[in-house]
Amino acid sequence: MMRPLIPQGRISGYARALMMGSLRLALGAGVAFFIAGCTCTDSREKTGVASNASSLAQASASGSVSATPTAQRPPRPTQAAPKPETITALSSDRFKLHVSRWKAKEPSTVSVLLVHRLGGDRSEWTPLIERLLPSDEPMDIVSFDLRGHGESTVDPAKPNRPVHWSSFDLATFEKMDGDVEAVMGLHEKGNKFKWILVGSDLGANLVVRQAHRRSDNIVAVALVSPGASLRGLELYRPFASVLELPNLLLAGTKDTVSDEPVRLLGQMSKTSTRVTWDVSGHGAEALGKERWQMWDELANWIDERVRGTRTMVETEGSASPPASASSGGVGSVGSVEVSKPAP
Repeated sequence: MMRPLIPQGRISGYARALMMGSLRLALGAGVAFFIAGCTCTDSREKTGVASNASSLAQASASGSVSATPTAQRPPRPTQAAPKPETITALSSDRFKLHVSRWKAKEPSTVSVLLVHRLGGDRSEWTPLIERLLPSDEPMDIVSFDLRGHGESTVDPAKPNRPVHWSSFDLATFEKMDGDVEAVMGLHEKGNKFKWILVGSDLGANLVVRQAHRRSDNIVAVALVSPGASLRGLELYRPFASVLELPNLLLAGTKDTVSDEPVRLLGQMSKTSTRVTWDVSGHGAEALGKERWQMWDELANWIDERVRGTRTMVETEGSASPPASASSGGVGSVGSVEVSKPAP
């Protein structure tokens, strides 16, 4: 039986948090300023916050996140993505989904699922895959085209007429939850992987909803440009049920769709790392074009999650990640915010 979207006793608290409006956000920003000691409005102040968060993280167990701004790290090495294994998954309503998969060179217990933006396709993640493949951390990488996108356009009910997402009603968009589940199930084939879910725009909302549905083996989620409700796929209530998962929130402060949701999610969760840039790009592809560092930020965070999860599996055999496997895990230093203004 699916558990309630918001645990009993918390409903009123979350309702108040989401309804307070601009005054609530202003107060939250003031508290964040008091705790962090700065608002990261220039490179000097940003360095101070990052160094403090990094020191606290290093004092905890392995797998903890460093909030050091990517601009102060050397760029990640990249390599052209090798040809992936291409497979197809069938959703519960028999919709054929085209999948690309890169398997780790050595056996891995961690898989990374990438879910693209509305109107995009799985090629959106090419810059990220080119950064993850040279990584020393063994991980399987899985990406696919949602129904009505890319190569996934054959509706079994109308096999001779390609379908496009622009013709979908809200009920059809809800079926995309099943698309994500079908791809994960195909990759698992009876094996129990620990999953890191990464989504862009509509894909961000979908991975949060999936984390709510099967939180037993989801160890972290990364959201690039999520929206409060995209094509009827709600964000806040499913996110409220997975507040303790390590989560990365990436957005542009001038992105009118995602700026407010990212700030609210960061306030709701003690396990959030929120990184923003003073740009308007929406979705991983657009945001990455405006700030290539976004791809490094995301890849670094995924590496840290894989490392922490692998260590946990090898040494503890636990079914859930340790609290220190995120910046601000339960009982650790609290959420971390890094704001990166445009030069």
